[in-house]
Amino acid sequence: MVVFADGFDFVGQTRVGALGVTAEGIKVPLGVVQGLTENAEVVRGLMCDLRDRGLNPQEGLLFVLDGGKALSRAVKDVFGNRAVIQCCRVHKQRNVSDHLPESERGWAKAQMRRAWRNPDADQGIAELRGLATRLEKVTPDAAGSLREGLEETFTVTRLGLRVPC
Repeated sequence: MVVFADGFDFVGQTRVGALGVTAEGIKVPLGVVQGLTENAEVVRGLMCDLRDRGLNPQEGLLFVLDGGKALSRAVKDVFGNRAVIQCCRVHKQRNVSDHLPESERGWAKAQMRRAWRNPDADQGIAELRGLATRLEKVTPDAAGSLREGLEETFTVTRLGLRVPC
């Protein structure tokens, strides 16, 4: 099973939700919790609830997260090494782009997508590290955003899964 988890705003309040996708491709809403922010305790509560209601990591679970530290920490705390984390590439691209001037976004996005299409995760990671070095000259915040959780953007590649970039 794949579990997508993310924070979102609903009527001015923060919620964290989880959506499962079965091996057959069926989407299953798993849970939503309310919190003041997307923090580790709020997310841990959701993850504990999912575990207690039967979400079984015995055969492994792939979690797709937005790269937030709170989500990642809570998943690891509750499910341990049976949970594999993929940082959502759409979120990563958006987060990096938000730090860039409009004139720099196109080429940076194209380089990220090209690196993620590389079937060799180590080469793709090296490409993105090179991009981060280049971005350092434009804005250090964009470079830092790209470097944060960079290896987790290649989890699906390492698992041999093909996904659109």
